[in-house]
Amino acid sequence: MNVLHISAGYAPWVGGAQTYLREMSERLVADGHRVTVVTSDIAEVDRAWSPRGRAAQTLRETINGVDVIRCKVSHLPLAPHSFYAMRRLHTLIAPLAPQGLLRRLGEQVPPMPALREALMHAAQFADILHAINITFEHPVLRAAHAARHFNRPLVLTPFVHIGDAHVARNYLMPHQVALMQQADALLAQTERERAALCALGIHADRVQVLGMGVNLNERDGADGDAFRAQHGIAQQAPIVTFMGSLTYDKGAVHVLQAMPAVWRTRPDAVAVFAGEAPAPGGFDEAWRSVPQDRLANVKLIGVVAGHTKQNLLAATDVFAMPSRVDSFGIVFLEAWMHGKPVIGADAGGVPDVIAHGKDGLIVPFGDLPALAQSILQLIDDDAARQTMGAAGRHKVELQFTWDSRYAVLRDLYLQLHARAANRPSISA
Repeated sequence: MNVLHISAGYAPWVGGAQTYLREMSERLVADGHRVTVVTSDIAEVDRAWSPRGRAAQTLRETINGVDVIRCKVSHLPLAPHSFYAMRRLHTLIAPLAPQGLLRRLGEQVPPMPALREALMHAAQFADILHAINITFEHPVLRAAHAARHFNRPLVLTPFVHIGDAHVARNYLMPHQVALMQQADALLAQTERERAALCALGIHADRVQVLGMGVNLNERDGADGDAFRAQHGIAQQAPIVTFMGSLTYDKGAVHVLQAMPAVWRTRPDAVAVFAGEAPAPGGFDEAWRSVPQDRLANVKLIGVVAGHTKQNLLAATDVFAMPSRVDSFGIVFLEAWMHGKPVIGADAGGVPDVIAHGKDGLIVPFGDLPALAQSILQLIDDDAARQTMGAAGRHKVELQFTWDSRYAVLRDLYLQLHARAANRPSISA
C-alpha cells in the first residue's frame, strides 16, 4: 500500500500525537509499505501560533524510511495574540456560524500556504489517507478534500478531549464534527472517546478503539541512580515526576502548586519537570512563586528523550500528570513500563486508562489538596506504590505495546484498501 499520513506535527516536534504517527509510519515501512507524511515545519508547539517558536530546518527528508514533506507555517500580524483572539472567536461563533466560515477560520490552525498543493500532489498516489488531530484542523480539512477528490478512503484519529466543556469546545465545533462524520473510519483512544464519537451520529461500525503504546525494549539499561547523581538528588529523596507540556491544562502548574503541601510532610521530596513551558501556559508564573528555600527541590530539565527519559522514569517514585487535555496519555504507559504508580485527572480519556486504586490514582482536575494527598499517599506507602506500579507494568506488557497497536491499524488499512478496490476511480 501507499499510505499518506497528514498531521500538523511530526518529528522533531515531541508529543503524544507525533509519537503515535511516527511509530505507525515506521512500522508500515518495515512491513514493505510506502509512507509519506505531509506536515508542518513546527518543531515545538509554540511555533503553531508564534513566529518565535522553533521551526524544523529541513522541509523534505526521509526519516527511517518515511518520506516527510513539511509546509512552512505562516503567522497572523501581532502573533501570538492574534492567534488566540481568532481561536477564541472561532469557538464563540461556532454554534451559529455557517460551516463555510468555520472552515475558513479552521484553515488558520495552523496556517500553511503550501499545504494544499503538497497534499493534493501526494494524495493522487495514495491508497489510504490518514489524518491526525482534529484540534489542528487545517491539515484534516485538506485531507478530507483530497480524499473526496481522488475517491480514497479517509481514516481519522481525532484525539477528541471529552468531559471538560472548556476543552471540548476546541474539538467539537460543527465543522470538526462534520469532518469526523465524513471519515470512512475513526480511531478512538478509549471507550469513553468512542462513545462520545458515536453520540455525534457516527455509526459504531466506523469507530474503533486503538489506544497508545510503548516499546518495552526502551527501558533496557535504564539507570535511576545515574539520573539522581547527575542532578544531585539524594538516594532516599522521593522523586515526583511530571513529563509533558508545562501548562495549566496539562496539570504541570497544579503539581508545582501542590508541592508546598507535600514538603510540609516530606521536606526531602523533589519535583522533576520534563518538558517545554509554552507561553502563555501559567507555569512561569507558578515557578516564580516557589519559595526561595525550596528551589533546590524543583528540577526543570527541559524536553527529555532516549536514555535521559528512561533514567528519569527509573528514578521516579511517583509520576503525576493531572491533565484535562489528554485523550489517553502515553506518558502513563511509559511510567508503568518502569513499574511506577501514576496520578491523573478525572478528565478526558484518562479515567479509562488509569484504574483508580489499582495501578494509580485519579484526582479532580485542579484540586490541589487532593493532588498533594495522593502524592503523599504514594510516597509514604511503599507497598501500595510497588503494587500499583507492578499492576501498571503488567497492563502495559499485556495490552499497550506499539507492536500490538500497529497490528490493529494495519488490519484496518488492509480492509479499507480491499474495499476501495471496488470503487470507481476519479481522475485528478
